[in-house]
Amino acid sequence: LKRLVWTTYWVDGQFTTSGLAIRLLEFQSGIRRGHSAVVAFSTPITTSTQDARQRLASLIASFGNLSAGLGRVGSAPALNR
Repeated sequence: LKRLVWTTYWVDGQFTTSGLAIRLLEFQSGIRRGHSAVVAFSTPITTSTQDARQRLASLIASFGNLSAGLGRVGSAPALNR
């Protein structure tokens, strides 16, 4: 079974897939104690790659402001381990 996977990085409130931008944002984020995450979306390729792309695009559009949601999670108190 083949899958289509889209990944992006969220660093200090910004999404990017650029390796250079990730490094720069992580450096700035580290100075300000910002937050970061790897975000991945996946769907099976059942009929065509284009169909899978459309499913992922619809899914991502349904989230609304994903960056704001990640920001709320990033600012939540850490759990004691």
